[in-house]
Amino acid sequence: MRLNVGVLSAAVVLSCAPLSIAGPLFPCPTAANSVHGNAIAIAHKTTEWHAGSGEILSVQFTVMTKMNFVNDYKISAPVIYWGDWPWAVVLDMNNQADRSFSSCPVPLVTDDAQFLILLATGPAFNAVLRVYRKGDSSDRMQDGTVKGVLVRDIKLEELWPATKIDPSRLWTDHTPEWFAGGSFDFAPGNLQLIHKTRWGSTARINLPDGKVLNPDVEIGSCPLTGIPNPRRFGGKVRTRPWSVLSCLWSADL
Repeated sequence: MRLNVGVLSAAVVLSCAPLSIAGPLFPCPTAANSVHGNAIAIAHKTTEWHAGSGEILSVQFTVMTKMNFVNDYKISAPVIYWGDWPWAVVLDMNNQADRSFSSCPVPLVTDDAQFLILLATGPAFNAVLRVYRKGDSSDRMQDGTVKGVLVRDIKLEELWPATKIDPSRLWTDHTPEWFAGGSFDFAPGNLQLIHKTRWGSTARINLPDGKVLNPDVEIGSCPLTGIPNPRRFGGKVRTRPWSVLSCLWSADL
């Protein structure tokens, strides 16, 4: 299943102008459906208004699937009805960790409605990607909606080669979003998100645990074992794929 980065439609697509061309700020989508249209994620902002100006207090994302009418409840109409098995997550603006994803998050949702991924927009100082999963049916909100569970926040350093990250993180309204020029795909089974960067490097994110498998990210040594990487090219530390997997799976990232 391919999810190219460009227009938000049946598949969520994201694109941006080339790096040398300034473009408008990224739009804030309020809904996104999955690649085959079997699931949808809807954003709702709670805003407090004061003398004509509004302050965002929270953002709720609700994930749901198509409604399947059975027995005598079937209906024939030229529309798609949603509402089966909903679950939701709430981003609180008073929570420091949520703020990166509260202003204008870009949602991706798996076709089985089990995972919600949020892409942060704006300066990439903190986490840039967040993974949620559907929670247990026993943990619900006041209206009965099942609560989603945060799997993991992922920083830019885990997705991009170190040589491509500006240490100053300088940001202007002409700076492309971190995902601009790249693409997102869900692997078969909806258990892995594949991100291809604008430079062609690829990172695979295991959605159940949020672990990132990225052979293009430089790692000096395995975090727990201290085993040095087996290859060096021009002073740059690199690893064989098996070494990267060993490092990432043995560390609590």
